[in-house]
Amino acid sequence: MRISDYMETEVLTVRPEDSLSHAAEMMLEHRVNGLPVVDENMKLVGKIDLTDLLPEFKFVPFSMVRALQLFDNWVDRHSVDDFADEYKKRHVREVMHQDVPYVTRDSQIEDGLYALEKKSKYRHLYIVEDGRILVGVMTRQNFLKVLLKGKG
Repeated sequence: MRISDYMETEVLTVRPEDSLSHAAEMMLEHRVNGLPVVDENMKLVGKIDLTDLLPEFKFVPFSMVRALQLFDNWVDRHSVDDFADEYKKRHVREVMHQDVPYVTRDSQIEDGLYALEKKSKYRHLYIVEDGRILVGVMTRQNFLKVLLKGKG
């Protein structure tokens, strides 16, 4: 079974120069957890996830205290309102991941599963053609459908 038989070909994308606000709005509007990042030629250059846009716990320097941090700023009840401006000012390239899983459309389903699981923190496997041109995507749900269907 080949990836091309099961991949989704309509893929939402963002560009490295897009604002984080734009990327976040696309994710919310389309109810997706992540988006591939492409250049002007549709070359896959990275991925941005919903988790990249949310605060995470970090240790406060020189202490054992953990606090929420976003874009190298500590989050407290007084700073939350300021983040809307940060999302508008910052760009996708600042937080995107460049090492993303991908295969070609001629790859076998097993190869796709292996590539996705090798990067287990990701939920999407990108399908590319010559020069990493993005042509599709396979989600974990797509793979589950394939496995449930079998050859039948």
